[in-house]
Amino acid sequence: MYLLYDALLLLYVLFRLPSVAWAAWRHGKALGDLGQRCGRLPRAVNPERRPSIWVHAVSVGETLAARPLLAALRDAYPGHRRLLSTTTATGQQVARGLGDLVDATFYAPFDLPPFIARTLDRAAPDLLIVVDTEIWPNLLRACRRRGVRTALANGRLTARSFRGYRRAGRFMQRVVGDFDRICVQTEQWGRWFE
Repeated sequence: MYLLYDALLLLYVLFRLPSVAWAAWRHGKALGDLGQRCGRLPRAVNPERRPSIWVHAVSVGETLAARPLLAALRDAYPGHRRLLSTTTATGQQVARGLGDLVDATFYAPFDLPPFIARTLDRAAPDLLIVVDTEIWPNLLRACRRRGVRTALANGRLTARSFRGYRRAGRFMQRVVGDFDRICVQTEQWGRWFE
């Protein structure tokens, strides 16, 4: 099932790249985030290879929701670098404005094994915390294989998403099972994640 997922995701990425490049060129924007999306992170993400905690928040809402978590991590783990990834440009803008709550920000990689491997090599996290319900199968699988602990924070699952996950059957059970800890907003959602 991972092979099918990877093939479909690769087709999607290849299909989207020309339109992303065209939009960036048309609006005079650089494609600087594309390298990061392909796992090419700047050395500044974790230059000394210190212990690190990677928090992933998709966009503005998730990034803002992660502030109390990042503050708690700063206080509880002062020797760890706090890395924050986002998927959107607006999320990245907010992330860069969080001051001492984060040590480095970057765009999350596409969920394809080579890009995930490069990102994990550079970031070298001890823990990955995903905010809300961003479930990336290859990222979770790679973390499990490398011994990186994983957690879902502030998880939520709509009835529609739950039905979609159930249709994916064992594949989604395996993916969700790669989380070491799942913290959700309601008891109902907790039951759905079981």
